[in-house]
Amino acid sequence: MSQQLQEQLTQLAVKLNVSVDVLYGALLKQAKLVAVEDSIIVLLAFILFPVATHYIKKCIKEKAEAGSWNGEGWVILGTTISALYLILFCFALCDLFELINCTFNPNFWILSQIIGSH
Repeated sequence: MSQQLQEQLTQLAVKLNVSVDVLYGALLKQAKLVAVEDSIIVLLAFILFPVATHYIKKCIKEKAEAGSWNGEGWVILGTTISALYLILFCFALCDLFELINCTFNPNFWILSQIIGSH
């Protein structure tokens, strides 16, 4: 445990009226839970990408064969799809970085959570 982390944990433990060891153990357990949660989110995002792409291709093919779309429809569809993919990708990417920190460097994750909560 680094000196900065030790100081932050000591201050927080005094405020919560618990020992530093108990607080540190609880934060390590929380890091594992966050890692599991983030891995589920990342997995779902990367599963939804191909499924959504397949569904969109199917809808486009049906509309094109029916000849019911004009030029504006394609632009609106493309913009909407791009925006949704960008939003999903950003969520997955943010969770991926936190997942790596929780898994491989829980001390950094604990410190970032303590400093970020002030």
